Amino acid sequence: MAETQNDLRFEIINELGVLSESKKGWRKEPSRISWNGKEPIRHSKLGS
Repeated sequence: MAETQNDLRFEIINELGVLSESKKGWRKEPSRISWNGKEPIRHSKLGS
């Protein structure tokens, strides 16, 4: 069976701000993200 590899690419177009931040430093940030070169969508990113 042949293996196929799908590339998943994304680009953060712009970050819209910070909604909240935990005591451990994790932040909830809404962003506009382009997936695989398509039209950007709004997405909430969790991370530090």
